[in-house]
Amino acid sequence: MFNNSDFVKLTRRLYLKLYMPFESIFRLSETEKKGNFLKLTYYKILLSPTVQLPYKLGRTIRGTKFDSSKDIYSKVVEEILNNKSTEEVIKILHDEYQNFEYKSVSDINNFLSSSRIVSYPSWLMVLPWDDSDSNTMKKKYLLSFYKNRSENGMSFIDKTLKHIEEKIFSYDTAKSHVHQFERLINKIKDQGYIENNFDFPSAVILIKDNKWRWIMSSSGNHRAHIRKELTYNYINCKVSGIVNFSRLNQLKNVVNGIFNEKEAAILFDNVFNGDVPVRGPI
Repeated sequence: MFNNSDFVKLTRRLYLKLYMPFESIFRLSETEKKGNFLKLTYYKILLSPTVQLPYKLGRTIRGTKFDSSKDIYSKVVEEILNNKSTEEVIKILHDEYQNFEYKSVSDINNFLSSSRIVSYPSWLMVLPWDDSDSNTMKKKYLLSFYKNRSENGMSFIDKTLKHIEEKIFSYDTAKSHVHQFERLINKIKDQGYIENNFDFPSAVILIKDNKWRWIMSSSGNHRAHIRKELTYNYINCKVSGIVNFSRLNQLKNVVNGIFNEKEAAILFDNVFNGDVPVRGPI
């Protein structure tokens, strides 16, 4: 039977077939790659199935530059590539987890005052442009955490949300992440970086004063860190959203009251600058 998944794949194949002869037209220019957002840049990003995003403009899911001194997962990949023992790398990551285990959203973003999520645990941080529902995001996140970690060798006693939450900052979680990185690194070293047309990493584009940056979104974060530490200059991503600083008041999590416009502006600027994390390591 022809299902929805088959239809999506067929549609994507047809779109790619039509797009490929014109692909060169939609490539970002050298000026755009330097961070300048031109009149045509929006249409290039909007109409392209994927965009070649330069790492020098990139931000990790934590909102920092891809730099081992700023992001723990960049550090993890760097140490693996430097042949540090697995146990040592797991300890580095677990120590970072312990530093954040009891921190709240406001402990990391102390400028937040009116937000409804200030007292939430750090792992429940959302951004103004995220497609989130504050009433259900805890359950969704925990179930997503359970699925992702289970697929990468982590064991759980049961599927209760309480038990899953207890495991978030555990040694087992750090071990699972490190082993996942190791497997991906070895695979890329053996086979090269193979792109899947149906599973590109996702990113959000941020625009301010005709300048732009990008931040990792919901998928492909492990691959993004590895590719950067293997000294690639860019990564192909599908763009899941475009956020303009001049329209922060229209963002979902500003409209629904999770953030006021001033808080959204500070978060935007922090990610745009990429020097301080806006969320914890989980």
